[in-house]
Amino acid sequence: PTFSRRRVKVPPRMGARLARQTSATERQVSGGFRQLPIPFGISGLSDHRVSQLQQLIERERLPLIPYRGSAAQGGSTTQIDPATEPLTPGDSFAAALSYGDVTAAGIGTATMVCNGKALAFGHPFSFEGTTFLGANHAEAITIVEDPVFGSYKLANVGPLVGVVDQDRLAAIRADLGEGPVLIPVTSTVTAQNTNQTRDGKTEVVESEVVPFLAFEHLVANIDSVFDQFTGGSATLSWTIQGVGETTGPFTLTRQNMYADEFDVAFGSAFEILGNLFTLLGNDFEEIKFTSVDMDMTVKEDVELYRIHDVLVSLNGGDYLERRRLKARPGDLIGMQVVLTDFEETEELVVDLAIRLPQKLRGESVIEITGGSAGGPGEECFFFGENCESDEEVDSLAALITALEEGPHNNELMARLRGGRKQKVLSQDVQVLEQVVTGFKRVRIRTPRGGGGGGGKGVVSEPKPAG
Repeated sequence: PTFSRRRVKVPPRMGARLARQTSATERQVSGGFRQLPIPFGISGLSDHRVSQLQQLIERERLPLIPYRGSAAQGGSTTQIDPATEPLTPGDSFAAALSYGDVTAAGIGTATMVCNGKALAFGHPFSFEGTTFLGANHAEAITIVEDPVFGSYKLANVGPLVGVVDQDRLAAIRADLGEGPVLIPVTSTVTAQNTNQTRDGKTEVVESEVVPFLAFEHLVANIDSVFDQFTGGSATLSWTIQGVGETTGPFTLTRQNMYADEFDVAFGSAFEILGNLFTLLGNDFEEIKFTSVDMDMTVKEDVELYRIHDVLVSLNGGDYLERRRLKARPGDLIGMQVVLTDFEETEELVVDLAIRLPQKLRGESVIEITGGSAGGPGEECFFFGENCESDEEVDSLAALITALEEGPHNNELMARLRGGRKQKVLSQDVQVLEQVVTGFKRVRIRTPRGGGGGGGKGVVSEPKPAG
């Protein structure tokens, strides 16, 4: 849901009256009215992850009070169990975003039931008007006293009773009798440090929240088998399926490697989060997700190379440490890239080479980077950003291809950028056994008047770094 950030100012006279009649101070009341915070139960996350979620909620100023709830099964069918007790006014009520491993729902109270419809909460959830959420019974756990904004209850999600289809100022509305069609998010995670494997499943109600919930689902499943909050390395493959408004069914498949020195679960889940947001926010057509499937292996060793230095050769000459170079079109630029491992105890030297195009003129630059630093134009479609890209992205199909074929984190790349738009003119890539990070740049100046260069120059035998 897209939460609004609306606040209503309180006139001084009304503020003084409210302060007299409640336990709030005039200073508190003068801050204005704001939407009541909604108890937001989420299962599958540890206290540490719920704390991270709380920080996100506070940063985005969302009207939610997160807490650890219990899981509830949704089932892929829209049929409601006939043994389920009818919803009645005063019952605890849950507006659910998902079921299964990560069950996420806002908690409140049903206030009216009539002719197969129900009103609940007495205020909006995310205030987005027409909406699509699961409507469920809820089982109260406890009442939390709050003298300022009013007490609220914490509850677990209970049996399904229908679909929440309206989210308005006065209440949310549920259409009772038939449940939602759910989007399965599945994962298999194997942790080498514990020798544990787990198959997880979360069923999401609506496409808009698939990116967030797929991210939380993967992190929760990693935590359950990795069993520690530390750095490490991981290999993740995923398949995203959906339906485009005009394209019809589509599939995106990709695999990548990750290494993070602080929190491997978080660090390895962001790319698929970006893929999902990018597809959802594409500029070409509306899409709906139909499934997300992930397969991961995680280990506690941080398998990571850092770019330490780059030595440059011109047409087979000596390798020197330089960041600016005069050259001619046709010249061959050789590079010895010096990498260090995560512990900085070993070095690896990798050879790359780029021949300058015959039409190259003026200033250009060679970027030496690891795939984890992002590839050509990645910033132009990651999270659905709309900007000029090196890639030809003019349709949903082209966007999917660009995401599938983007640089991998274990690639070491040298890319020549030139021309007015500094597009990638040439590149050389070496695939390594570990994630590569870091960035170096060599600026190239070629004469504007033309003239051939070294042409068939050959890179000399590699020399030891240093």
